[in-house]
Amino acid sequence: MLSSERKRIGSAPLTLTPTHRVEQHRSAVAGMEAMTLLTDHHFPRHAHDGFGIGVMTSGGQRSWSGLGFVESGPGCVMTVNPGEMHDGAPLGGQPRGWRMLYLPPALL
Repeated sequence: MLSSERKRIGSAPLTLTPTHRVEQHRSAVAGMEAMTLLTDHHFPRHAHDGFGIGVMTSGGQRSWSGLGFVESGPGCVMTVNPGEMHDGAPLGGQPRGWRMLYLPPALL
């Protein structure tokens, strides 16, 4: 089934194909990663090797980290330290978008 195909249940359309788009951006800085995401994926608990800083561009997200549970929406800044466990899930089951930079600790 294509992502544009929909199935009707009653009178409400239901999208059966999940959304998960990740765009990697080139960087002239060695070890730095830059990406744009739009996804309804539920990310299990994980960690990154570097520092992360980003901004939510659309939708909403609920995530867990060492701070506890946090909800974020468009315009919210997100940060993560190297090795910090965290997860993420969309609010309301709708895709959310964000842009992230991951920086190796040696760069800072």
